[in-house]
Amino acid sequence: MKILIVGAGPIGCYLARLLKSKKEKLEVTVIEEHEKIGRPVHCAGLVSRDVLKEAQCPIAPATIINHIDGAEFFHKGESFRIERKGVAVVIDREQFDYELGKDSRVILNSRFLGIEREAKGYLVETDKGAYYADVVVGADGAMSSVRRAAGFFEEIKYHR
Repeated sequence: MKILIVGAGPIGCYLARLLKSKKEKLEVTVIEEHEKIGRPVHCAGLVSRDVLKEAQCPIAPATIINHIDGAEFFHKGESFRIERKGVAVVIDREQFDYELGKDSRVILNSRFLGIEREAKGYLVETDKGAYYADVVVGADGAMSSVRRAAGFFEEIKYHR
């Protein structure tokens, strides 16, 4: 089975790693529009211990910059401190993304253009050519081009 993941951020690379570890014969390819996994960095690298506990692949120790054991809050001249040993870690997001994707088949500099149904699978068009896949995963962020091109969930509403 051929699986194509669009987006080599943490979710795309994590999924590729999980699929690679399955016993079934899966051919997993990740396409990424940027020239390097982890660039540009889109969000902070603060990861809670709950995420670390639930993750099915370990975070490489080289990606951990600092350990967080609590927080101090300031408001109108007052402050208070909460101490929770090992509550989170600060990671180097670029290195973290790279470590997740380094053993996967990732095609860089390949921008997603569109998707169409073909036979029992999908034909994905990129600026570097077309790819056939039985399954396509849009791991290309909140404003997913894959989601839009496939016509899914056009009216997503975010609630605060």
